[in-house]
Amino acid sequence: AAYNSLSPVVLDVMDREALPTPKFQLKLGPDTPDAIWSQALDMVRRHRSIVLMSEPNMMESMKAVGLPESDAKDLLVWGCFEYLPRARGNCTSATTFNMPQPVVEILRNAAARPETASFGTFDGFKREYLRILTNNVARTVELLDESERHLAECNPSLVLSLAVPSALERGVDAFSLGYDYNYTAVSMNGFGTAVDSLLAVKEFVYDRREIALADLGRALVADWRGFEALQLRAKRSKLKWGSGLPEADALAKEVVETFTGAFVGRPNARGGKYVCYGLTSRGFITEAPYIGATPDGRNTSDHLSKNIAPSTGAETEGVSGSIRSMGALGPRNFPCGSIYDVVIHPSLVSGEKGLDAFRAIVERYFAGGGVAMNVNVVSPELLREAQRHPGKYENLQVRVAGWNIRWNDIPKKEQDGFIRRLEAMPR
Repeated sequence: AAYNSLSPVVLDVMDREALPTPKFQLKLGPDTPDAIWSQALDMVRRHRSIVLMSEPNMMESMKAVGLPESDAKDLLVWGCFEYLPRARGNCTSATTFNMPQPVVEILRNAAARPETASFGTFDGFKREYLRILTNNVARTVELLDESERHLAECNPSLVLSLAVPSALERGVDAFSLGYDYNYTAVSMNGFGTAVDSLLAVKEFVYDRREIALADLGRALVADWRGFEALQLRAKRSKLKWGSGLPEADALAKEVVETFTGAFVGRPNARGGKYVCYGLTSRGFITEAPYIGATPDGRNTSDHLSKNIAPSTGAETEGVSGSIRSMGALGPRNFPCGSIYDVVIHPSLVSGEKGLDAFRAIVERYFAGGGVAMNVNVVSPELLREAQRHPGKYENLQVRVAGWNIRWNDIPKKEQDGFIRRLEAMPR
């Protein structure tokens, strides 16, 4: 912890100006002063642009790529919530995996060729999903290695290289080969949607035997048209990741560890290593139409789950349940950064007692291995009021993937997505 007498002054100015940018990230740990905790959490519940980060878990995550403790003690937070060894590391955001895609691929193939759609048990189906996922990872790593060998030719960082001593000493491009730690990041998109889709296959095809794989594939191809009754049951199912169910949490753990285990820590083409980001930015919106409908009841036009948060409607046990589920993932799967998007109703954290409750929520998430929190403290009633009367709420802000944005600047469809998730959360 490096908080000093200037820290509350910085927070005061930030609070007074109430700007969406710049973004501020606070590293929190055992030595963080209580006054900083109180000031920061009070600002978050009033929509100021702050990410809350666990410094111990940041350090723990970097053990997966062998970072020495001397460098892990002073990680530099950059971007939204990503972090690197200060002045000694860089990272390419190389590509993103759409985690539900293999589930959809298997089911669509079953619809096209029913004779090939016999896996016997859900474990057989799951093995096929994980096989496709890891095969895709292996091929992607080959492509990334080949492309990043030419990074200095295609995207030279000439000015940056003048400011990086190690690059000058070696006579190489800074962003390609010039740092001591040159990471290549692969991100996950729609993780919660993927886990819920696998659980839906388990529940409706194998456990309850309500529909055959081929017919479920046809439902997805038809975007659920003609299968609305099953879609409603899938949406309302309690077997989803995000409410602390041991079965769902165990599956989420297996999926993430299989995925990250295929590349995290593996050498890249720049003398560094591969890492994984728990980050999608706007991918949960932009990639959704390409994936199509999913077995959890999601339509093609619906958003995927955001970052590594559960899907909308999955958090039936509220924040405490989703925090238990997040604990199944572990920081070492995400060297260099991951983010948990959480929505909290203002009534839960209002007043002095509410501030204590807010801190307890954050500390419980960190105790379970969580690295960073993207918090929205807002009610659906307020957001609907702001939709109706935007002129009265010109500076109302919400958090998206690591930054704040004014509510009035968000397209209505995205506003509706915020509201649906809030309405689905139990009070």
